[in-house]
Amino acid sequence: MLSQFLPTGPIWEGDNLNQIFDSFDVELNRIEVRAQNLVVESNPQTTVEMLVAKETEAGLPDKCVGAFGSISTRQLALLAKWRMTGGATAAYLIDAAATQGFTITIESNPPEIHHFNVHAPTVATTLFRAGESVAGDELGAWGDSRLECLILRLKPAHTNAVFIYDL
Repeated sequence: MLSQFLPTGPIWEGDNLNQIFDSFDVELNRIEVRAQNLVVESNPQTTVEMLVAKETEAGLPDKCVGAFGSISTRQLALLAKWRMTGGATAAYLIDAAATQGFTITIESNPPEIHHFNVHAPTVATTLFRAGESVAGDELGAWGDSRLECLILRLKPAHTNAVFIYDL
């Protein structure tokens, strides 16, 4: 491949020179293929080799999102994290929750402009049971800690979110 770009003439011809250029061809082709792979790896939806590095850069897994098993779910979590640009609207919080698999609605309380209610579907509850539970166990636990962590992290600092789990 490189030999076709050489000037013409007897000094540029010969088997040794062609062998040298052929060895360069192999290495340059390998470098070109790796450069094309780098373009694929730069996209969070298609990265595989650089997934761990990109997750570390994005702060994943974090306490709100948690750890993921499959490569595709990790790629989706990375993409969702990169797309989170920030916002102070209810629509932004609803969209952010949807990227993590939650379906919520947000209701504002007009007299309380710094208060809003987050409505989410009911999640499993854990109740204290005599004979099964031990001292130190909670009497009851409701809610979804991942959803609450996500909303509390993204909401404007001057607001207060109240979580209401619908029956």
